[in-house]
Amino acid sequence: MTQYIELTILHDNFVASSKILEAVYSKLHTKFSSLRTDDNTQPVGVSFPRYDISRGLGDKIRLFASDDILISLNLATALEELEKYVHISDVLPVPAKVSHGHYRRVQVQSNMERVARRKAKRAGISIEDAMDYLRSFEETHTSLPFVYMGSKSTSQSFKLFVYCERVKDKAVGAFSTYGLSASSTVPIF
Repeated sequence: MTQYIELTILHDNFVASSKILEAVYSKLHTKFSSLRTDDNTQPVGVSFPRYDISRGLGDKIRLFASDDILISLNLATALEELEKYVHISDVLPVPAKVSHGHYRRVQVQSNMERVARRKAKRAGISIEDAMDYLRSFEETHTSLPFVYMGSKSTSQSFKLFVYCERVKDKAVGAFSTYGLSASSTVPIF
């Protein structure tokens, strides 16, 4: 990860910053999906420099990659309809002295009926059988920062919870179509 682009959400009196972040992140997800390989990964990692577990993801998103991948995203065009709500930096070199961390997705099991429907679909069983299978199910909740996302395949919205963990060593790898990874690191500065 030798280069980065920083996106800054511009505050607006009429549109909540969280709504702007949601729209920007949805467009990034679409761009990342276009880079997806056969193993459902892509080469661009994401960080949230103002991530705060109690206050949210913040108003900045950094995209990290090597070579000319960031230029190929053509973010000015992708985010054109949001141009008055987001500032896009030039492609910049990653500073020499940085720490490293994982930004990963956390999925919580908070709705037994949804979990049962998913289990039934994946296992090819009835919803009733799935409910029986999950009878000891315990709902979990989290207070992690999140962004609302909309699924284009199911038309349902969900919270994409993000956990940041600082680590000692850099780990090179690929990222999900959300720019997140439990194993690959991004620079933190």
